[in-house]
Amino acid sequence: RDVKVFLLYGMKYDYQTKRKEKEIFICYEDKLFVYFEVKLHLDDTRFAYIFRLEKENELYYFSEDGVTQDYDFS
Repeated sequence: RDVKVFLLYGMKYDYQTKRKEKEIFICYEDKLFVYFEVKLHLDDTRFAYIFRLEKENELYYFSEDGVTQDYDFS
């Protein structure tokens, strides 16, 4: 696949200013879906996250708003 997927995450109440990112990788594919897996080491399980997808020179975000070309972190 030519798309990179990143998990952007942070503690729920600091997410707007303090975030980490981690590339996630395909762990399984079937005829309909692609499944990703990532392991995180969290001090607090209350965290917020979105996904960033990169394809060539294009960026997309997948969040509660669906797939968008930008994301307001505020």
